[in-house]
Amino acid sequence: MPRHVEGPAPPGGKPGHQAEKPSKVNGTRILTAAPMRRACSGAARPDVARWAVWTVRRGWPVFPCRPGDKRPAIDRWEQRATCDPAHVAAAWRDRYPGANIGIACGPAGLVVVDLDTAEHGGQLPAGWEEAGVRDGRDVLAVLAERAGQAVPATYTVRSASGGLHLYFAAIAGREIRNSAGKVGPMVDVRGAGGYIIGAGSAVRSRAYEVMDGRPAVALPAWLADLADPPRPTQPSPPTRASGLYGRLRRVPPDARRSALALLHRHGYSAYTGYIC
Repeated sequence: MPRHVEGPAPPGGKPGHQAEKPSKVNGTRILTAAPMRRACSGAARPDVARWAVWTVRRGWPVFPCRPGDKRPAIDRWEQRATCDPAHVAAAWRDRYPGANIGIACGPAGLVVVDLDTAEHGGQLPAGWEEAGVRDGRDVLAVLAERAGQAVPATYTVRSASGGLHLYFAAIAGREIRNSAGKVGPMVDVRGAGGYIIGAGSAVRSRAYEVMDGRPAVALPAWLADLADPPRPTQPSPPTRASGLYGRLRRVPPDARRSALALLHRHGYSAYTGYIC
């Protein structure tokens, strides 16, 4: 039986009950949900200004994007994004009526995983033609299965193209930036230096709809490692006071030259840079 999750009240609606509908891809359970609110279709678009205010009340700085478009309507959007509800309400009412909602991921402390669809032009490369793998959602389920982990339920928005945006709280002290296909095919990431179009917006008369209104949960470590692979640690170079150099420094100069010649004959010429 589907479990119902109480969500925050979207503009013009009551707190949403999302009936979660689990499905499996290659044995991995991945969560989908009925829309918390059927936001808009065609000309029946809700009050975007109220959606913008609703978004900043979640603590996410916003800025205006062009109506019906994903491009910012202002310059320096990351620096000018704001969480001031009064400022946002006035801006959308007076200066940018009908503007779409951009959420600055870095200032919001968000990492958003964008799961693309085949209808949006995404393609699976060779090796991903596995049974049941059709889009970014399926790819993420396969990656989770390979990691022996689950894809956690989190705040989720369905984009105008039918893909899913999974919102995660960024890991403190770890900057994850934008990427396309780095995590996996048809899986993009929006993080520091990037933005995402928020719920209540519309592109080509298609709405961005809240599918799961719960708070954004922490980005899982396994997913962070895919988005930002850990750098291999480099071995420390020999120091002048240790190892072979330290020992040869205590050898008289004549004997030291003989030792260097012997090392060189045995293939240790690299050491001469440290002990000459």
